[in-house]
Amino acid sequence: MHNALPPFKRTILKFNREVGQSVVSIRQDLASVESGACEPPSTPAEARMALNQFMQSHPFWQNSLFQACRSGSLSQSDFQLFFAQYSLYSQNFTRYLAGLMANMEFDALRVKLIDNLWEESGGTNPDERHTEIFHQFLREGLNVDTSQIQYLDSTVLFVKEYLDFCLRSSASLSSAFLSLGTEAIVPRMYGIFVEGLLKAGIPETHLYFFKLHMEVDDAHAETLEEIMMAYSDKPYWFIQCQQSIDFALSLRMRFFEQLYLYIS
Repeated sequence: MHNALPPFKRTILKFNREVGQSVVSIRQDLASVESGACEPPSTPAEARMALNQFMQSHPFWQNSLFQACRSGSLSQSDFQLFFAQYSLYSQNFTRYLAGLMANMEFDALRVKLIDNLWEESGGTNPDERHTEIFHQFLREGLNVDTSQIQYLDSTVLFVKEYLDFCLRSSASLSSAFLSLGTEAIVPRMYGIFVEGLLKAGIPETHLYFFKLHMEVDDAHAETLEEIMMAYSDKPYWFIQCQQSIDFALSLRMRFFEQLYLYIS
């Protein structure tokens, strides 16, 4: 049974505060860098490695939903609710990339992103666009009627915050947000989802969407990381990238925790 609404609201407020505190903490780190209190890595290669390590050790990876996937405690109906909500994020993904592209002042960098957009959109075959593949998983793997999905307020807010960041931030920040904060986490994250889905009895034949992204998103993340690194000569670039990665992962952690509470 779903929890009563008041505890759900309290948990939303709790995670909103945590995200806000995380951003405040990063801003304090930025102030420390500006005052010379701490030094970023000395070379771009070291900075890239440090940002990857920051992503890999983020508290996001310990969220309740992932723990439930690993323990096999989620049912097919739990995944129906979760992935139905997740579909709103998925179907807006090309908009996040387009937001970054609109803020990229250099044509050479925009060209790097076009292949990602082309592949996400299915190339010359619209039926192969990644949104449609995900909807096929919902319909055939989880028996979800995609025409009847009603999105929770927390889902709409998550997608809005994601899109707003990509539209309103500089290209250096958006590329960090979408590379190490988004695309680079996909192989590990989807591996956890696949583990949970298999333990819930979902046949592996229905998990093509996840297997596809576990293979192709490394290349997508690499492209976005290259764009991020193109700005590494900018003042305070490292700590601002770290802030953007943290914000992306914190938003997703809040979203996952809210949905886990709703289905538990």
